Order: sequence, then structure tokens, then C-alpha cells
Amino acid sequence: MNNIKLPSGTEKRHLSLVLMFGAYIFLHTTILLLANRESNGYISAALEEKLYYIHMTFMILGLLSFTPINRLTKGKTKLFDVFALILLAVGTVILYTVKQAWVFVGIGSAAVFCLGYLGALVYWRMSMETAAGSRTGLVMGIGCGAAYTLQYFFEGHGLSPVLPFIIAFAFAALGHVTVKRGEEPQSADDSKDNENIRKNLICAVIIASGLIFFNSFFNGYLHHLQIQSNFERIDAYAWPRLMLVPVYIVFGLLGDVKHGKFVPIAALCMGLVTLLHSVLSASETAYWINMCLFYFSIASAASYFSIVFWNIAPKTRFPELWASTGRILDALAVIILGVLKFSSLPTAVVLALNIAVIAVLIITMAINSDFNIFVQEIQTAEIKMTSEEAMGILQRRYSLTPSEMKVAKELLLTDDKQSEIAERLSIKVGTVQFHATNIYRKAGVENRAALGRVFNGIIEKSEMLT
Repeated sequence: MNNIKLPSGTEKRHLSLVLMFGAYIFLHTTILLLANRESNGYISAALEEKLYYIHMTFMILGLLSFTPINRLTKGKTKLFDVFALILLAVGTVILYTVKQAWVFVGIGSAAVFCLGYLGALVYWRMSMETAAGSRTGLVMGIGCGAAYTLQYFFEGHGLSPVLPFIIAFAFAALGHVTVKRGEEPQSADDSKDNENIRKNLICAVIIASGLIFFNSFFNGYLHHLQIQSNFERIDAYAWPRLMLVPVYIVFGLLGDVKHGKFVPIAALCMGLVTLLHSVLSASETAYWINMCLFYFSIASAASYFSIVFWNIAPKTRFPELWASTGRILDALAVIILGVLKFSSLPTAVVLALNIAVIAVLIITMAINSDFNIFVQEIQTAEIKMTSEEAMGILQRRYSLTPSEMKVAKELLLTDDKQSEIAERLSIKVGTVQFHATNIYRKAGVENRAALGRVFNGIIEKSEMLT
């Protein structure tokens, strides 16, 4: 398997996904920085404490808004996507140039709402690509690694003069992929969400919530300290933030092995280190160590809920909702635990709660068979895709036009000659040959037989690298 060379069409697909996901993550972190850290000194400390929670509320609303829009438009959301992208761009410009309280509260909230909507779109796209056999784990690792590295060098020590150009490039990249994308296949099969999938969803929600909970104490504590120090001595964007990069890459590689089977245990092991967050000491060394551990834990939790929900979402009746569930849970935890002032609890209480959560996670993972990592997977008819679903994935993966799809169906679902296909479709043989050549080129194959192997690989999900 190590010597496999991906077809050129697949390589381009993966590069496009890295560009899309990396651009989104960079914009996500940058816009939250502009809406929160840059408000320091322009609004009262009391409002600044609450501003982050206000923005997280609008983030959740944005994430949730994509599903009804996608359903009402039957997947034709491109107009809404472009509109959200334009509003986000305008909001970013205002946040970058106008430093007033109403901008950080009003414009910042609107920008974060659009960010949430686009995030749901991106995460849904990633889940559909996961179902199609794309290496979305590696895409996540490279995209996040690039985004957080760029953010540190151009935002970690104050806003760089070069930052507007990088933001513009990120918007252009995200916009290009968003506008260019084909329509996604709809999951209207009411037979989905069977009992096993529902069990997986419930367990995934519990595990993701537990992993997020581990970070909550230090996250709230850090947020409070940043504001108190005017982001000078304490700053979440300092060098320990780079610890996110190697963790995302490692989890990305794990995510493409056996459908992400090793990810839950890796996340649990990484989450155990967060027990140290509740044992903060006053020494400077302990603070920086905790910062590094904090980012290790954040990356492992985010990797878990991204990879796991991307794998489960396509099997449900609401894939566009479940694909971004991890992001919703993350923002919800920030709000709830912030309101409850979780970070102000005594360290002994926090430590006891974390240990209790560890126990819940272990039990939940056992119920979900997450510890059975060496059990041979059995391919059942239940997880096989229908020919129609596979054709939809083929169209989206290789950006086939409607005319090419008609020819592709004939090439793949019949053994007829091109002359017979031309007669049935009421077109010329030369037109069939023209479309067939374009299909082979886009799919990175040389002939009909090779295209058939790609198609059968999608149905059997044998293109997943294991």
C-alpha cells in the first residue's frame, strides 16, 4: 500500500481540500482573534469577559443555520455560500480597520455567524469526501498545521503588515473552492440512522464532550488571565500554540488508518495529560508547561470530533448537521462552563471532576467497541453504497458535468458499445467518445475498465487507505 500512486485527479482533489480546509481554519482563528483579542483597550473589561461567549453563541447559530438552508434549497446553497463569504469579508475588513466597541460586539457577532455557516459547509464537504474515500485525515493535519503556523508568525506577536494579504489569499482560496464545487448528493434515505449508527452517534457525542470538558478549566482560566494582563504577559497566541501543529498531523495520519479506528484511544491518552491543568502553580515554568499541554489536548479533542463525525455523518439522515457537531459541542461547552464560572472552582474539585469524566470516557469507549482496535473488520452489505450513491460521489469527486454523467452511467452500468450508447442517448458516437475521454482524464484513468475499478472501489469503500 505504501507504493500506491494516487491518480492525478485524486491528487488535485486532495490539494483542493487542503486549500479549502486550511483557508477556513486560518480565517476561523484570525477572525476570532480580530473580534476578541483586538478589542482589548476599546471596551470595558467586564464586557470583554462576556464578548467571547457572545461570539460563541453566534458561532453555534451559524453552524446550525446551514442544515435548514441546505434542506430547503435541496443542496443548491451556492448563492447563500457566496453571500456569507462576502459578508464575512466585509466584516473582517471593518474589524481590522475600525476599533470601536459597537464593531467588536455587532460586526464581530455577524462575522462569527457567517464563519459558523461556512464552517458547517466545509465540515459537511469533508464528511462527504470521507465517505468517497478521500484522505481527509491527512487533509485536516496539513490544513491545520499550515493555518496555525501562519497564524503564529503573522499574528502571534501583533498583527503583521503582511496579514491583510494572507487573509485576502485565504478568502480567495475558500471562495474559489466554494464557488467551483459541484452540488452535493442528498441523503434522503429514511432507512438511515439505524440502531448501530445511533449508538455510535451517542457515544461520539459523549466522548467528544468529555474531551472538550478536559480543556474547559484551563481555557476559562486563560481567557480571564489574558484580559487581566492586557494580552501582554499572558497570551493564548504565544509560542506554545505551535504545539497544535504536530498533534494535528499525527492525528491526521491516524485518521486515515482503518477508518480512524485508532483516533479515540489516542485522544483519550492525550486527554489524560489535561489532568495537570487543574494543578496550576504560580511558577512561570509550570504556566508554560500547562500551555503546551493545553494545546496538545485541544488538538487531540478537535481531531477526534472532526474525524469521528466525518466518518459517521454520511450514514445519517442529517449529514450536514452531524458533520459539524463537534464544533457545536465545543462552542456550547465554552458558553455553559463560562457562565457557570467553571474556571473559578477549587483545583481539587476540578481534578475530581476530570477523573470522573475519564471514567465515563473509558466506559463509553468500551460500549462503542473503541478498544477493539485489532478486531478484523467485516464488510457487510449494510455499509455498501448503492450504484446511484456511488455515481453521485463519482460526479462530485471528479467534477463531471451532467452530460458526462449520462455517458458515465452508460459506461459503468452497461456493457454496451459506444455506438449503442450514442443511439440510446440520441447523440453522435463522436460525442460519446468526447465525453468518455474527458471522464477518463478527470478520473486519472486510461480506459473504461480502469474507470470501472474506480467505481467499484467507491461502492466497496476499498479506496479507503488502511
